[in-house]
Amino acid sequence: MAASTSFSPALSTPTPAAKTAARSAAKPAFVSVPTANLRSFTSVSKAVRASSCYGKGSGSSSALGARMVSVPAVKPIPSLDFDTSVFKKEKISLAGHDEYIVRGGRDLFHLLPDAFKGIKQIGVIGWGSQGPAQAQNLRDSLAAANSDIVVKIGLRKGSRSFAEAAAAGFTEENGTLGDIWETISGSDLVLLLISDAAQADNYEKIFSLMKSNSILGLSHGFLLGYLQAMGRDFPKHFSVIAVCPKGMGPSVRKLYVQGKEINGAGINSSFAVHQDVDGRATDVALGWSVALGSPFTFATTLEMEYRSDIFGERGILLGGIHGIVESLFRRYTENGMSEDDAYKNTVEGICGIMSKTISSQCYEDVACGSEIRSVVQAVHRFYEKDGLPAFPMGKIDQTRMWKVGERVRAVRQPDDFGPMYPFTAGVYIALMMAQIEILRKKGHSYTEIVNESVIESVDSLNPFMRARGLSFMVDNASTTARLGSRKWAPRFDYILTQQAYVAVDNGTPLNQDLISSFLSDPVHGALQSTFPSPQMPILSVPSSANPAATKTLNTTKMAAVTSFSATLSSTKLPTKTLKPPPTSANYFFHLRPLSVSVPLSFKPVKCLGAQMVSAPATQKRPLVSLDFETSVFKKEKISLAGHDEYIVRGGRDLFHLLPEAFKGIKQIGVIGWGSQGPAQAQNLRDSLVEAKSDIVVKIGLRKGSRSFNEARAAGFTEENGTLGDIWETISGSDLVLLLISDAAQADNYEKIFSHLKPNSILGLSHGFLLGHLQSMGLDFPKNISVIAVCPKGMGPSVRRLYDIDGRATDVALGWSVALGSPFTFATTLEQEYKSDIFGERGILLGAVHGIVESLFRRYTENGMSEDLAYKNTVECITGIISKIISTEEKEGLPAFPMGKIDQTRMWKVGERVRSTRPAGDLGPLYPFTAGVYVALMMAQIEILRKKGHAYSEIINESIIESVDSLNPFMHARGVSFMVDNCSTTARLGSRKWAPRFDYILTQQALVAVDSGAPVNRELISNFLSDPVHGAVEISVA
Repeated sequence: MAASTSFSPALSTPTPAAKTAARSAAKPAFVSVPTANLRSFTSVSKAVRASSCYGKGSGSSSALGARMVSVPAVKPIPSLDFDTSVFKKEKISLAGHDEYIVRGGRDLFHLLPDAFKGIKQIGVIGWGSQGPAQAQNLRDSLAAANSDIVVKIGLRKGSRSFAEAAAAGFTEENGTLGDIWETISGSDLVLLLISDAAQADNYEKIFSLMKSNSILGLSHGFLLGYLQAMGRDFPKHFSVIAVCPKGMGPSVRKLYVQGKEINGAGINSSFAVHQDVDGRATDVALGWSVALGSPFTFATTLEMEYRSDIFGERGILLGGIHGIVESLFRRYTENGMSEDDAYKNTVEGICGIMSKTISSQCYEDVACGSEIRSVVQAVHRFYEKDGLPAFPMGKIDQTRMWKVGERVRAVRQPDDFGPMYPFTAGVYIALMMAQIEILRKKGHSYTEIVNESVIESVDSLNPFMRARGLSFMVDNASTTARLGSRKWAPRFDYILTQQAYVAVDNGTPLNQDLISSFLSDPVHGALQSTFPSPQMPILSVPSSANPAATKTLNTTKMAAVTSFSATLSSTKLPTKTLKPPPTSANYFFHLRPLSVSVPLSFKPVKCLGAQMVSAPATQKRPLVSLDFETSVFKKEKISLAGHDEYIVRGGRDLFHLLPEAFKGIKQIGVIGWGSQGPAQAQNLRDSLVEAKSDIVVKIGLRKGSRSFNEARAAGFTEENGTLGDIWETISGSDLVLLLISDAAQADNYEKIFSHLKPNSILGLSHGFLLGHLQSMGLDFPKNISVIAVCPKGMGPSVRRLYDIDGRATDVALGWSVALGSPFTFATTLEQEYKSDIFGERGILLGAVHGIVESLFRRYTENGMSEDLAYKNTVECITGIISKIISTEEKEGLPAFPMGKIDQTRMWKVGERVRSTRPAGDLGPLYPFTAGVYVALMMAQIEILRKKGHAYSEIINESIIESVDSLNPFMHARGVSFMVDNCSTTARLGSRKWAPRFDYILTQQALVAVDSGAPVNRELISNFLSDPVHGAVEISVA
């Protein structure tokens, strides 16, 4: 391999000794990328020692690196031994740990017939990234070995790939090209090199065509992961092996060709034997790897491979490096650096001089389950576990934008709702409509759509951000919502920056049909006719940082109500007139139904909206209409967009009905004192008192906790029997309102269920627990009723999940009325948690965060003052737009192909820089960039090590593949040339994770540096003595 360096942080200019060593070192083969005119990277035989951490430069790199690299792990690393009767196995010691490898080289090709004993035909299925390289390398190697084994390509006849394979010398006439299924059934070794998604879609047919005692070869463990997720495994009548080159297909071929001059040049590979039916699997796998030109082949397991590989693609190999350079380029230009210098000091530095002197990657969690499972996992990461440090949720309002916001809010007049800035309005409305459209496609009712996409946003959440900024909005929500917002905000930011804004800038033609469809969308009528009501108080959020006021804010969410109407609701174009906001300080704003539409000034809005909003499609599922029966309250039918739905209106005049609704209930236990607990407990207590009911509302909390004391201060005490231990409260209550966090519910549900009295009622305010149980194939116990009342800012949802004694509906409606809900509508618990979690990640939290961040950046980069940019984003959305309006993927939805990722300003600058770059110019070694890059590399290495991966795998997945195979592509022709030469899985992974790396750097790491957070010197010492440095030195020797 080309990487021949002892691994150490390049945080400054290399020492003179290192420079001398670099000049005199040999130059092994390296990937040659067309048009790049790249030189081979020379090896560095001496470590770049971290005294440079304290050397010249910005001074910040060491601080950042020290904060981001954790203490070395102690978990034992497995040593995967194997036996081969054909090749020479070699033991190497990496960081004091023995591992086994097989060295390759053209001088071993004569052994291939022995390794492939019993194989007459090798079928290569697929012609994507790996297929062309592996097929040609195998063919050429077997020819060099004078073997008569046939390498045959299996593809769909008539496809473009079929023609490309023919052009590469594989033809039907000579028996080396044919149909996919015919090739599989006729081959003794089948190399399945189609995309991961195609494997998942077709594995059953593939398995059925495999010959008995044949061998299935994979180059990625994805299929195993997919099978495991369904509780399945490979059939037992054939062997399963893997050879996984640690580089892109083009690299595998190019280095093989270059290796004809230098014996041993190529791309390292890992191999795995998952299933061996006749004892040949290991030698076949090693022969396959040697035939590909792999200079080193090391052992792994198929499961370890897919974890490290998918993780690596989302880390420093693709997603991480993309996020790094994007965020740093922005940072440098915002701080006065010229665009050319910023590009050089990010992309050029990382892909040039840093790849020359170091190597690495960054590991992230690849357990990509559902949103529900990810929440539980994320919460567990808040605390130290298995030797890994705690990662609590960081602050999200420390960037320049939100500091500007503090200044703007300080001088804002009470009746100033901000400007109506057309471009901002267009982005916001477009994403709103996208969310509405997906909920509609998934069969949600209009009441749920309107509440989750519109009313909760403008009536409940936006006022918080308007009052005191982003964090005040997001971090007053649940843990699930907070995690979801942090996860999805960067993705919305990136999709806007990378695709939507670029389309606008490029003058992409508008689809006028989409505009017409948007203006006539039935949701406008549904919004206009939703819950008309007299003028009522609306959420008023104080701008002061009064903790007591903060605690009260959660109670106001449930009482918020408004006449609601859409701004863009008519196909006509008359002038719009707005009613002024109420003058009372107790009103936020109040909307009346408006028979108005888009004024001429909104044309830019429609332009962007037309590119982002799809035309309403034919419904694949009917909208759900959930009827219900109640013997206590009055049910009312309303029509929304021509669809009948049912609600119950609330009001204090109904409180006298609560004793009848709560018949048979003597004690209501409220478990939890977080976001919902205080509000619901106090509302219930006060409503029951007004109803002259003797039902006890009792709070269940951990004794001695801060929450216990807060509940006492709110009037709940042990002495009067309204405050007690959690488990005692659950077991003694007839109705248990479980208002603890989603993660706590997931961790404790078994104990909770065991304490519930038979025939009692479990009440939820979020469907998360149902989703968690469903993900494990479980359900609620059958000896209890389960109901939900879920505050939506304007109206809770109600669902009778189980009703074992006929009381559940009335109890649920009574609960909702007692909370002060003006309207209660029906849903299912499953629909509720899907729409709720989705909504939090969408326009309610994640999307609006991404919108304002990306727009603020865009506006300031284009010369707008910071104050005006803040007003034209945050003030615009949370003020005037919310005042005017007062408002997710398959099945009938439009196709969303992967968009381009190199259209932003940064990569346009890159084209200019590369066009004038002298041959051999590897760019500057900019200390701050180096610090960020090395810190993320070490983070990836650390997590792979914690998870028990072998050093061979760690080094190849985290270092060698990065600097020898991937970075040269970006150095040559930019990020898209690197990422989009990889597999679909890798491309999707990079697009998903790049924005998250960008955001974690921008929102936390770089903010920590700017705020002068103290450096942990112990981490620097641990980093300098980390055993990975020596392991890298050995592995590439």
